[in-house]
Amino acid sequence: MSSSSMLIRLLMWRRVYRCSALYRRELWNIAPINPLCLEDTSLSWLLTTTEGSQDVSAHALSSYIMLTQCTCHIPHTYSTSPSTK
Repeated sequence: MSSSSMLIRLLMWRRVYRCSALYRRELWNIAPINPLCLEDTSLSWLLTTTEGSQDVSAHALSSYIMLTQCTCHIPHTYSTSPSTK
């Protein structure tokens, strides 16, 4: 695996973990979901395995809804170049 693809994977997981933390902190009171949907191992299985990608359960739906709601609130941080400020 090249270093650039590894960096992209790490940045993607960083975003997933930030989404989970944001949902717990900010959105849980508005729209509570199954706490299992916020667990790292559960999200990892859902997003990285063939079985997880084919899952059509309420758990998968809740996880995808959580990620969708949170992604709108977290700024994109995929830039690998230094800031030009």
